[in-house]
Amino acid sequence: MAKRKKIVPPTDAEIKAEIKALRELQPHVRRTNAFGDDNQEAIGAQIYVLEQRMDNDELYDRYEPRDDNREDTSEHKLEHALDAHRWMTGEGDGEKPSDGWRTLDQRHRR
Repeated sequence: MAKRKKIVPPTDAEIKAEIKALRELQPHVRRTNAFGDDNQEAIGAQIYVLEQRMDNDELYDRYEPRDDNREDTSEHKLEHALDAHRWMTGEGDGEKPSDGWRTLDQRHRR
């Protein structure tokens, strides 16, 4: 059985650098995905999670879709907010949140 590599949570400086990377990518990422979900809002959710150093309860309180049809919540935003939280806490696969958006960066499309 292969040993799973332990992921170390990022430092404060690495979190700040990731926030900067997400802010730089956000306006250049394709606005919506094939399902009409807003990618730029999902990046905004990731930035907010990292800036606020949100815990799981805070994250779900803010981003979990509810039956009241709040427009500020969606599965897409929740999923990406959770990705940022997992990276921030060292629970994810080690991939930075910005890594997942690089393929949608319109600056590199020709």
